[in-house]
Amino acid sequence: MNNRTQSLTLTTLNSRSKHTQRFKLPAPPAGKRGWPWTGSVKKLSANMPNGTPWPRITVVTPAYNQGQFLEETMRSVLMQGYTTLEYMVINDGSTDNTVEIIKEYEPHLDYWTTQPNSGQPTAVNTGMARSTGEILAWLNSDDLLLPRALERVALARMRNPEIKITCGFREVIDTRSRVVSHWVHPRPCNYDLMRICYIAQETVFWSREVWEKAGPLGAHWRYALDFDLWQKFMAAGYTFHLLPYFIGAFRRHPESKGSTMEHIRQEELREIYKRHLGRDIYERTLLDETSYVERTRLMVRLAKLRLFHCPPLADFLLDRVYKTQAT
Repeated sequence: MNNRTQSLTLTTLNSRSKHTQRFKLPAPPAGKRGWPWTGSVKKLSANMPNGTPWPRITVVTPAYNQGQFLEETMRSVLMQGYTTLEYMVINDGSTDNTVEIIKEYEPHLDYWTTQPNSGQPTAVNTGMARSTGEILAWLNSDDLLLPRALERVALARMRNPEIKITCGFREVIDTRSRVVSHWVHPRPCNYDLMRICYIAQETVFWSREVWEKAGPLGAHWRYALDFDLWQKFMAAGYTFHLLPYFIGAFRRHPESKGSTMEHIRQEELREIYKRHLGRDIYERTLLDETSYVERTRLMVRLAKLRLFHCPPLADFLLDRVYKTQAT
C-alpha cells in the first residue's frame, strides 16, 4: 500500500475494543506534563446518576496543517474518560505531519479520513454526516477540551432534557498551552447573540435534533462559520444554555484565524447580518444595541479574581450579572 492509499485509510473499530484501547494512549512526548498529557479523568461508570446510559457524544476535529497542536487536541478528547464517545478526525488535505499523528492514534478513533483541501466547514460536515451521537460538537485542531467537559454536558441534559444546546466558559492559551486569560460571558440571550458572537465555539454542544433542523455548515465561510450556525440554530427556535464551567481552551498563535483574518471576519459578519437581521451593518454599531458590553465588563473584573472557577459561585454571579441593566 503506497503512502497516499494509507493516508486515505478509514477506521471504525469494534466498540468494546475501542473503549478499552482509548484508555491506553501513546506515551506523551518527553517533557510534556499536565492535561492532557499526564492528567486524566476517571473513567465514568456505565450509567448516569439516574440509571440511564450516558448519551453518545460525537466530536469532530477538522484538521489542516496544525500538526504541532493536533496531538494535544486529540488527547484532550480521548482522555475525557467518556466511554460512549464517538471521535472523528477529518484531515482536510494537510501537507505537514498531520497524517502521521493521526495514524499514531488511529486505534483510538472511530473514524478518520483525508480529503482534498475543501475548507473547514466541509471537513466538519463530512464528520457530522457520519456521526451517530445524540449530542454533537466540533473541536478545532489547535483547541482543547478541558477535564470532565463531556460529562458535564451529558449531566446537564440529564437534569433538563429540554436543553438542546449548551455552551461554557473558555480558557485562552498560548502556543505552549499556558493560560493567558479567561473568557467568561453572561447567560446568552438570543437578542444579544444575534448581534454579537460572544460564546466560545469549542464549548458548544448541541442535540442531533438541532443539527438536523439547522445544519449543515455553509461551505463558503472562512471565518464566521460558527456564528452563521448559531444564527441558524436561533432561527429554528433554539436557545443556548450556559454551563457555569470552563469547558474548553482556545489557542492564540500567529497562524490562527483570529490573528490573520480580521478583515475577512468583518466582511463575513456583515454578510451574516444581512442574511439574518436584514441589515447592512457592522459589529461595532450593533454592540451599542445590546447589554453585552456592560455585563461583560463586570464579569471580566470578577474573572480576574478567579470567582468563576467555583461553579456554585459562578452560577450565583451569573444570576446577579443577568440582573445588571445596561446604562
